[in-house]
Amino acid sequence: MAELVRVAALTGYLEAMRGFGIDPRPLLKEQGLGAELLANPEQLIPARAAARLLERSAAAAECLTLGLRMAEGRALANLGAASLLIVHQPSLRLALEALGEYRSRINSTLVLQIEEHDDLAILRDVAVADLAQIQPIYAGGAGPWSSGSTFKMVAAGWVAPSSGPMTWTIP
Repeated sequence: MAELVRVAALTGYLEAMRGFGIDPRPLLKEQGLGAELLANPEQLIPARAAARLLERSAAAAECLTLGLRMAEGRALANLGAASLLIVHQPSLRLALEALGEYRSRINSTLVLQIEEHDDLAILRDVAVADLAQIQPIYAGGAGPWSSGSTFKMVAAGWVAPSSGPMTWTIP
């Protein structure tokens, strides 16, 4: 079975590409997609087409941070109906568990892994089927992952097969 993603994964794509002065329609067509398809965030599309689109678009724009630019205007609601369940969880731990449980309704290509080491939590979005060239890793100190605890992002980075890990510490 082919891996699928919601079109919502491309939220902000048209605006980001136009911001670079690039017409996104030929890039979309190259992957068998059309701009009109992006109007329905619940529409499912092949994950490989979405991944290739983003890789080709980042190369065309000469922008390694295309995904970050696309994400600037996003909100939790972009996750669809699952966001209602996630936002009402009493703790970050339960919200992340709900995100992992309903991932197939959001993006079937990602698996959220949580590693805990004392008061440090490491969150990994691991792409299945080798769709992504990079895998984001987030680390934060959370103390106990219970209701009322706080989470502070302390580092973020990516693991890219060609260049190895790149990490940034967040003050």
